Amino acid sequence: MEFPEDITKLLQCKFDQICNSNFVKAFGDQAKTDVVEHVACLGIRAAGVSVTATLEGHVEAIHLYSEGFKKHREFGGVLPHGISFQNGREEIRANLGIPALSGGGDVVPVLGAIPLWDRFKMSGYDLHVQYTDDCLGVSLVTLMPS
Repeated sequence: MEFPEDITKLLQCKFDQICNSNFVKAFGDQAKTDVVEHVACLGIRAAGVSVTATLEGHVEAIHLYSEGFKKHREFGGVLPHGISFQNGREEIRANLGIPALSGGGDVVPVLGAIPLWDRFKMSGYDLHVQYTDDCLGVSLVTLMPS
């Protein structure tokens, strides 16, 4: 299994299918898997992708990183709905409409500043967009089953 052009299709896959895909195997030792507090994790910093799943193998989230965010390379695939990491918050909202949820902008002890984010309800999944500090770009896109 290669990563599909429509990355949202990975939400329908089992975690082991993704981990055993040719795409992931091509990264060899750079593809790291781990279990943290009952969550299975796959991270490929060189591809700008991480996946979390239940221990039963159900994908919970797919994270797509912008260049340098949390030491990742930029995800080189196609982001959903024509968005890009270069879109600002206004552009994202003009393209996707009014978000179902929004948050961030707070400072939390120990964690520090929480970036602004919007969550959009799409057909079959939720699209979570986290913005850069100036809201002129996107630092992280997360896809989650509805």
